[in-house]
Amino acid sequence: MSNSEPVPGRAGRRQTVPGQTLADSLRQAIRLDIVRGRLAPGAPLRTQTLCDEYGCSLAPLREALSWLAADGLASVESQRGFRVATISTQEWQDIIARRLDVETKALTLSIRYGDDRWEGHIVRCAHEYALASQRVLAQPVELDEAWEGPHRALHIALVSACRSPWLLKFCFSLYDHSDRYRRLARPPAPALRQLAGSENELVAAVLARQVPLARRLLREHIHEIGQEVLASATLWNTLEAASKPEGGAV
Repeated sequence: MSNSEPVPGRAGRRQTVPGQTLADSLRQAIRLDIVRGRLAPGAPLRTQTLCDEYGCSLAPLREALSWLAADGLASVESQRGFRVATISTQEWQDIIARRLDVETKALTLSIRYGDDRWEGHIVRCAHEYALASQRVLAQPVELDEAWEGPHRALHIALVSACRSPWLLKFCFSLYDHSDRYRRLARPPAPALRQLAGSENELVAAVLARQVPLARRLLREHIHEIGQEVLASATLWNTLEAASKPEGGAV
């Protein structure tokens, strides 16, 4: 299989795009499966199984897994191969603390540097997110990519004008890790309703260029997410027990 070929597999898997190598495509596909929780915390990433499932050869797969290990979504053990990164309350608290630092800084710079095009992008993302949220909150349905996609897009749009590629890279990485924990915890519908309301207030403050208010609302929003995940005590016990490594990962 050449590097320009799409990655086969389950419906909805990410496909390669022009200029994207097979290893890039594999990295994105496996990253999504980890963030979505399809690949459970601590699960061994057996190379032959993954080659069969994603329809790829060993070399690009190992390259993709090495990237994911560098991103902290996977781990590598000497002589035992790769596995999905485990979870812990300590790591979750650290992720939330770092999001408070990094995203607040990126949002402040975006409000300073953002132009009309940036504002228009936020408005479009906020509208798509509002439509997705209405569908979810109207019936209670399982959160799917029809909601997760607009939710992520809105958060990225808010900080996208910060003019710092490194700061954005940190934001993206922290959001991935935060997203994985939140999806595993599955906050109840009332909590999601409250979070959606706080995001609407945040968007309004950003568009009005109210920096102190926008910073406060973003910090409160991230803090609320942190508390909702920590409140899933029964789920935490289950997840932490499941995340203890068992057997080899090769």
